[in-house]
Amino acid sequence: GVNEKMSAREARKGKEMEQASIRAKLAAAYADGALDPALRLLVEAQSAAAPAGARILAGDEEGPRPEAPAAPRGDLIAELSALPAVIQNAAIQALARRSWGGPLPGLKWIELDIGGKAVTRLLRVSPRARLPRHGHEGAEYALVLGGALADGVGRYQVGEVSFADDAVTHTPRAGDGRVLWMLVVRYGAMKLSG
Repeated sequence: GVNEKMSAREARKGKEMEQASIRAKLAAAYADGALDPALRLLVEAQSAAAPAGARILAGDEEGPRPEAPAAPRGDLIAELSALPAVIQNAAIQALARRSWGGPLPGLKWIELDIGGKAVTRLLRVSPRARLPRHGHEGAEYALVLGGALADGVGRYQVGEVSFADDAVTHTPRAGDGRVLWMLVVRYGAMKLSG
């Protein structure tokens, strides 16, 4: 009863503080020009996708985009139209050089040509699919662009950023029965554990 309500409230407050901390650090580094190209893309995409009160950059695009229209099965290009323009542009440029990858059922990804030291990918995770359990040798930022992300550590909505480092092992999956779109910026290798 009361204890469950208090702990749910405390968990929400902790998540809000975590998101505010991530936004503040990224905003300061963006303003200083200290972000590499991959994190600059993440900040610009987050500011286009997030609700007005949760944007890293104030005054950017019009806010959250509508859910992707029902596209014919396998028409990933049509689904891209619901994502922020900065992501659409990066994906279209990458698709001119390579096709979608997908080593697991329900997972499609394309590596974006951003430059810098990070591996930067746009991922599409089907509603019942999950990524393998893994840890990290460096930092990983995952921005939710559509659907919701659940990873056993937290649950993230559109515009929220999941941060993981070498202390985190998780199993990301689509968290709400819809397709999950996310921009992943990773420094260092993944360490598969399942």
